[in-house]
Amino acid sequence: IVAVGTHTNMIDFLEKGRPGMSSTFLVRLKVGSILVDAKGVNKLYHSSFKLKYVVGIAIAALIPIAVITCMHPLMRELMLLFKIKIRLMFGL
Repeated sequence: IVAVGTHTNMIDFLEKGRPGMSSTFLVRLKVGSILVDAKGVNKLYHSSFKLKYVVGIAIAALIPIAVITCMHPLMRELMLLFKIKIRLMFGL
Protein backbone atom coordinates (compact mmCIF):
# COMPACT_ATOMS: atom_id res chain seq x y z
CA ILE A 1 0.00 0.00 0.00
CA VAL A 2 1.44 3.37 -1.01
CA ALA A 3 0.56 6.37 1.14
CA VAL A 4 0.70 9.91 -0.22
CA GLY A 5 0.74 12.91 2.10
CA THR A 6 0.25 11.01 5.35
CA HIS A 7 1.54 11.81 8.80
CA THR A 8 4.82 10.18 9.68
CA ASN A 9 4.94 10.20 13.47
CA MET A 10 2.74 10.35 16.57
CA ILE A 11 3.35 14.07 17.13
CA ASP A 12 1.81 14.85 13.73
CA PHE A 13 -1.26 12.83 14.68
CA LEU A 14 -1.67 14.55 18.04
CA GLU A 15 -1.08 18.10 16.78
CA LYS A 16 -3.89 18.04 14.23
CA GLY A 17 -6.68 17.30 16.71
CA ARG A 18 -9.23 16.28 14.07
CA PRO A 19 -12.06 13.85 14.90
CA GLY A 20 -10.95 11.18 12.37
CA MET A 21 -7.34 11.02 13.45
CA SER A 22 -7.81 8.11 15.87
CA SER A 23 -9.23 5.83 13.18
CA THR A 24 -6.42 6.90 10.86
CA PHE A 25 -3.87 5.96 13.50
CA LEU A 26 -5.50 2.56 14.12
CA VAL A 27 -5.56 1.76 10.42
CA ARG A 28 -1.91 2.77 10.17
CA LEU A 29 -1.07 0.42 13.06
CA LYS A 30 -2.93 -2.42 11.34
CA VAL A 31 -1.28 -2.06 7.91
CA GLY A 32 2.00 -0.56 9.10
CA SER A 33 4.15 -3.42 7.87
CA ILE A 34 2.96 -3.13 4.27
CA LEU A 35 2.51 0.65 4.16
CA VAL A 36 5.12 2.56 2.15
CA ASP A 37 5.46 6.30 1.75
CA ALA A 38 5.33 7.55 -1.84
CA LYS A 39 8.90 8.83 -1.55
CA GLY A 40 10.14 5.31 -0.83
CA VAL A 41 8.56 3.53 -3.81
CA ASN A 42 11.53 4.20 -6.08
CA LYS A 43 13.78 2.41 -3.57
CA LEU A 44 11.62 -0.73 -3.79
CA TYR A 45 11.70 -1.09 -7.56
CA HIS A 46 14.99 -0.70 -9.37
CA SER A 47 14.02 -0.34 -12.99
CA SER A 48 16.64 0.12 -15.61
CA PHE A 49 15.90 1.53 -19.04
CA LYS A 50 16.32 -1.25 -21.58
CA LEU A 51 16.34 -0.56 -25.28
CA LYS A 52 14.75 -3.91 -26.12
CA TYR A 53 11.54 -2.86 -24.33
CA VAL A 54 11.30 0.32 -26.38
CA VAL A 55 11.98 -1.60 -29.61
CA GLY A 56 9.31 -4.14 -28.69
CA ILE A 57 6.73 -1.44 -28.07
CA ALA A 58 7.65 0.29 -31.34
CA ILE A 59 7.27 -2.95 -33.30
CA ALA A 60 3.97 -3.70 -31.59
CA ALA A 61 2.71 -0.24 -32.57
CA LEU A 62 3.92 -0.55 -36.18
CA ILE A 63 2.25 -3.91 -36.87
CA PRO A 64 -1.38 -2.64 -36.82
CA ILE A 65 -0.33 0.50 -38.71
CA ALA A 66 1.26 -1.67 -41.42
CA VAL A 67 -1.80 -3.91 -41.65
CA ILE A 68 -4.18 -0.96 -41.99
CA THR A 69 -1.86 0.68 -44.52
CA CYS A 70 -1.74 -2.47 -46.65
CA MET A 71 -5.52 -2.76 -46.65
CA HIS A 72 -6.21 0.76 -47.90
CA PRO A 73 -6.30 1.00 -51.75
CA LEU A 74 -4.57 4.38 -51.91
CA MET A 75 -1.76 3.18 -49.68
CA ARG A 76 -1.34 0.08 -51.84
CA GLU A 77 -0.84 2.29 -54.88
CA LEU A 78 1.68 4.46 -53.01
CA MET A 79 3.60 1.38 -51.87
CA LEU A 80 3.64 0.08 -55.46
CA LEU A 81 5.00 3.43 -56.70
CA PHE A 82 7.65 3.38 -53.96
CA LYS A 83 8.61 -0.17 -54.93
CA ILE A 84 8.97 0.84 -58.60
CA LYS A 85 11.07 3.86 -57.65
CA ILE A 86 13.41 1.70 -55.55
CA ARG A 87 13.80 -0.75 -58.45
CA LEU A 88 14.64 2.09 -60.83
CA MET A 89 17.16 3.57 -58.40
CA PHE A 90 19.06 0.30 -58.02
CA GLY A 91 18.54 -0.89 -61.60
CA LEU A 92 16.76 -4.11 -60.67
